[in-house]
Amino acid sequence: MINVNILDRLETSKVEVIKELETWIIKTTDFNDQIPLLSQYLSIKDTIEKEKIIKENFKKKFIVRKSLLRIILSDKLGISPQEVEFSLNDYGKPFLNYSNTEKIYFNISHSLDYFLIGVSKKSDLGVDIECIRTLSNVTSLSEFVFSDEEKYILNSIAPQLYEDFFYKIWVQKESISKAIGMGMNIDFKKISVYKNINETEKVINNIIVNNNNLDVFLQHNNHYYLSICMLNKNL
Repeated sequence: MINVNILDRLETSKVEVIKELETWIIKTTDFNDQIPLLSQYLSIKDTIEKEKIIKENFKKKFIVRKSLLRIILSDKLGISPQEVEFSLNDYGKPFLNYSNTEKIYFNISHSLDYFLIGVSKKSDLGVDIECIRTLSNVTSLSEFVFSDEEKYILNSIAPQLYEDFFYKIWVQKESISKAIGMGMNIDFKKISVYKNINETEKVINNIIVNNNNLDVFLQHNNHYYLSICMLNKNL
């Protein structure tokens, strides 16, 4: 039985980005007073890994992220949080491999105090969240991340817009690479996501990468940029 207070806090962290997807944007520090209780939902492997973390604030974030993900997925699977087992693909992407239940896809991302969880029964997905921090080297970073078209746009905008442009490009490419299960093994420079990049509220892109038809969503506020990418099975 999951503690009601934890469930209530999780519910307040739930947001709607895409109708076919359940999404939680969690501020890990909001659960610091629940650390002893949350620790009970960790697996034995999680507990061993937790003890290897030296800095206390990092350990707390680890406990919050691991336990809340287990709580959310256990509800979908009808098992206890401690019983949730994860498999990894060839590139290290975690997934659920339960043949006796409805297929459940999930992906996670974290940055500083924020933790993003996406869960879908429709299709595989990738998510990314990046807290806003000052970037002093956008031009040099772009050489490893931007396509030729994106570099051209970067060189045509005012320097004060560099960071905003970089974050919008970066989180989309991160979510794409995670959705197709390749992580950093994909060449970001060969992907262009600059379409509609100047929209302020939400960007919806549809692109094809490695023969995958992808729907990419982008949102941001004063604290972070986030992107969610879902495989479109209608290709």
